Parts: sequence; structure tokens; C-alpha cells
Amino acid sequence: MSQPAAPGLRDPDGFYAALLAQQAGMDPSEALRFCARLILLMANEVGDDQRLQALLQVAGAPDLMSRS
Repeated sequence: MSQPAAPGLRDPDGFYAALLAQQAGMDPSEALRFCARLILLMANEVGDDQRLQALLQVAGAPDLMSRS
């Protein structure tokens, strides 16, 4: 499985904070719909089917949370 490219976010903590803020007050089903829409918008921005398939594999890896 290929590894993701080097992180491209200049401020990953800022993005995470904005993501949480956007979901504040949403019930779980609203938050899931929001995340689904966001994933599709980001996938469209990436626009590379092979890259997206690789990212799906990485995201589905059971050890994702243990990577640092």
C-alpha cells in the first residue's frame, strides 16, 4: 500500500479546530452528512482516481491511529 504524500496542510491544528467548530451543535446524523459532503468535495478537488484509491486504503488501515 502506498503511503500518503507529505502533509500539505500549513496549519493542521487550525483546520481540525475549524472542522470541529463547523460541526458544533450538530446531532450525529447531521455531522455524518456534513462529513460525507466534505469528503466528496475534497475528493473532487483531489481529482486523481489512483490517488483517491490509495487514500481510501490508507484511511481503512487498522493502524492509522498509531502512526505518528
